[in-house]
Amino acid sequence: MSTPLETAHTPGPWRADRHNADFPGGGWFITNANGILIGKVHDGVIEVERDQFIPTRLESCDANARLIAAAPELLAACEKALAAYFKADQFEAQDVLEAAIKKAKGQ
Repeated sequence: MSTPLETAHTPGPWRADRHNADFPGGGWFITNANGILIGKVHDGVIEVERDQFIPTRLESCDANARLIAAAPELLAACEKALAAYFKADQFEAQDVLEAAIKKAKGQ
């Protein structure tokens, strides 16, 4: 089994809040636990926030983008792992989870 590796993404929990819900094309703000904006989703576009004046925000921007891009695989891996757990097929679950984690971390 792989060991957890250090990541640069913004620590969770993350929260998605609807904005402009009354207007067509309204979207979502994605924030961290402190309410700091991580990204926006609107009109089918995801924007990951960058701040050139805060170096850690620049570093975490790429990691946040990779994590968002890996979200579908992470969800699928969790669903498959849960199903494998109930079938007692830990090896299949481990392989799927490790692949999803590596994608999220850009490896």
